[in-house]
Amino acid sequence: EPFMEMLSAKIKVVPNGIAVSPGSSKAGDYVLYVGRLIENKGVADLLHAVRGQALVRTVVVGDGPDRVRLEGIAKGADVEFVGMVEPEDVAFYLKDALVLVLPSRLGDGLPNVILEAMAHGVPVIATRSAGIPDIVCDGRTGLLFDPGDVDALRSAIERLAADSGLHSAISQNTLQFIKQFAWPTVVPQVEAMLQFARTRGKAGPA
Repeated sequence: EPFMEMLSAKIKVVPNGIAVSPGSSKAGDYVLYVGRLIENKGVADLLHAVRGQALVRTVVVGDGPDRVRLEGIAKGADVEFVGMVEPEDVAFYLKDALVLVLPSRLGDGLPNVILEAMAHGVPVIATRSAGIPDIVCDGRTGLLFDPGDVDALRSAIERLAADSGLHSAISQNTLQFIKQFAWPTVVPQVEAMLQFARTRGKAGPA
């Protein structure tokens, strides 16, 4: 529509900034989930997907009202519930992760932990929801699956655990992709927008 086209021409998107240090494409040894433990996050789907898998263990970072139920689902499986950690400590778990899995059944916008994982060279497996497909390009910077599709999630985890070549390729792609979100790249864009707004403000309405 003409109005939307006019609006789009006036909008500039500046991405979230993140600290990016030299990452590693080394494959870690566990599946990682980071987030709140509430029903719509789809953590139960992850637990069902990894049950019976001998390839890797699973680490769940976070807490919430659904934890007791989820611990019941995970009983007998190789799953560790870490509980809540400080935001700055998430990197400790990312650096040795094989993959980060975000199985949310509802839109989550763009979880910042995806960018953090990419900054560590960790491939992301996530649902096709909200802003996630804008960042996670299926087969290139991660793997996508439909919300609630446990079989597809299990298959994606098995692919990245068994295929070191695929894991390495996606990891290298994420390390290149994340550079556009580094603070030295993002800050000048923010400053330019602020300067533009200041100049327009002095000039008065168009």
